[in-house]
Parts: sequence; C-alpha cells; structure tokens
Amino acid sequence: MSLRERHKDSRRSRILEAATELFLLRGFDSVKAEEIADRAEVSVGTFYNYFGGKNELMLRLSTLENERVAMLAREYDVTADRPVAETFSALMAKFFQAESMMLRQDLWRKGFALAFADVKLPEARAFLSSDIALRQIVIDAARALQTGGRLRADLDCEAFGAALYNTANALFLEFTWDDAQTIDGLNARIASHTQALVSLAMARGPGQL
Repeated sequence: MSLRERHKDSRRSRILEAATELFLLRGFDSVKAEEIADRAEVSVGTFYNYFGGKNELMLRLSTLENERVAMLAREYDVTADRPVAETFSALMAKFFQAESMMLRQDLWRKGFALAFADVKLPEARAFLSSDIALRQIVIDAARALQTGGRLRADLDCEAFGAALYNTANALFLEFTWDDAQTIDGLNARIASHTQALVSLAMARGPGQL
C-alpha cells in the first residue's frame, strides 16, 4: 500500500471512529457532519470526499458492525461436544452482544430506516449483503451439525438456519423499537426461541437429546 493510500485509509478510519463516538454519545440527529470532521481532524471537504453525508456514513457503520460480529461468529466452533440448543444459542448470542452500536436502539432504527428507504443505494445493498452473510453462518452451522449426525438427516438446513436467524432478527427489530428493553432481555428471548426451534430439528437417538 502506498503512503497516499495509507493516509487515505487512516482518514477514513478516523471519520468512522469519530462518527461512532459522537453518535453513541448524542444520537444521530443531533450530530453535524462538521462536528464529525472536526473530531476526526479532517476538513469538511475531506469528509464529503469519503462519504456523501451522514446517511451514507450511518449505513457504513451498520455494515461494519455486521461484519465485525460475523468475524466473531465464524470463530465459534459449532462442532464442539455440547448440546445442540446450547450451540445455536451461543452462536446467535455472538450477533447480539452488549457493545458498540447495540447499546443505542435509535442508531439501529436509523440504520434500518435508511437501508429500507432506498434499497438500490450501494450502501444499502452492502448492508443487506452483510445481513445475508450473517444468516449464511447459521445455515452453515446447521449443515455442519447435520453432517455430524446431530440434526435430522431429512432437515432442510437452509430453511432451518434461515428460520433461526430470521426469528432472532425479528426479535432484534422489536428490541430497537422499545428503549425500555435490555440487551440481556433480548438475548434471553432469542435463546428461548432458538431452543424451541432446535428441538424440532434434533436427531433422535442415544446422546442426541
């Protein structure tokens, strides 16, 4: 990477970090692009060279959050010897941890609203792609457990994995709507729904319950 490219990458990172700090501190609407640029120690013109505005920046941050949790989830060994329901519950918990933007429901509401407002935007499509990648992790986990004889041989793993992830995602959407909900309460609800769905997909036999 050339010196110019390193500087460019550094400026982009500083803008993203500054926006995250300000959004978490004060919310999306009260923060101005000029304040983000000032905190990142770049000019306003430089800010707009990297991002079309706050909306594009918010979508990028949401995508990065999905990519970060995807990396954590991929590191989780789903083939380890533990109850299947526990395996899936722990995997789903990787997606919804009490850190970063998860602590502010209003930021996720804004991110979802921007993504749904114009699904043809490159930033919106990138956010959708990152969400699909998270779902694929659950599908792949189901296939790995089925190969190991832990899930029914006739189970449609793609449909099952998608159902697990989509259910958790729906619960997360409900979480973003209600500021009174806690991240611990969200994860407890996800674990309960996950266990109920997994019980229907379990291979039956000695040591499989």
